[in-house]
Amino acid sequence: MSAVSRGAITALSGAAVAGSLVATPMAAAQDTNVRLLLSLEDTRRCICADAEIEQLRAEAQSDPLQQEFDRLDKIVENARPNVDTTDEAEVDSFRRLYNQREELRLQLNARPYISRLNSIVGAYNAQCASASMLKVNVDAVNADPTACMNPQ
Repeated sequence: MSAVSRGAITALSGAAVAGSLVATPMAAAQDTNVRLLLSLEDTRRCICADAEIEQLRAEAQSDPLQQEFDRLDKIVENARPNVDTTDEAEVDSFRRLYNQREELRLQLNARPYISRLNSIVGAYNAQCASASMLKVNVDAVNADPTACMNPQ
């Protein structure tokens, strides 16, 4: 192989490598799967928020008002597609059920644990839901029984 051929091959190889280096940052910028990597402290906050969300959801499930809301919600959702809109009495009956469900919803939203739950879920979704956590950080937080006792 002549020196000119080797030079051409080297130049082409160099151009290919340089081209791939230029394309890499653009590809990474377009990758929507790139996720924020959380620090140990952020991981702790997210794990503790998740635990508090589960606790508040369990509290909500044991609330008789929530149970009545869930019962009425199922009735309303099952009845909705079957309401004969030409029958005034049927529409009136459905409207009463719907309004009763909405009154319960307003009462539930006034419960302190519901507003706390909504607040924590909003913060969790904004900070934690689309982020990645290192396993070593998750393990460290889970191994510390006092991790979630610190004020957040």
